[in-house]
Amino acid sequence: MSQHGPLFVIAAVLILSGIQLLSIGLLGELQARHYHSMESSAPYTIDRLLRLTSSKEQGRLSAEQDAGF
Repeated sequence: MSQHGPLFVIAAVLILSGIQLLSIGLLGELQARHYHSMESSAPYTIDRLLRLTSSKEQGRLSAEQDAGF
């Protein structure tokens, strides 16, 4: 062991560094895929739309739309 000391330590450090870089790359790939998969879909959907206007307001709104306001 004393003959191969420095070379053994350098090899061990390089192997561990490679494993760490590979792990970080895989985690980055997962994060990028998750980000792009959520990009195309809406975070929520609308179940129904409620109109909270009275019939008088509805008539006035339709008259304004007809007049071009």
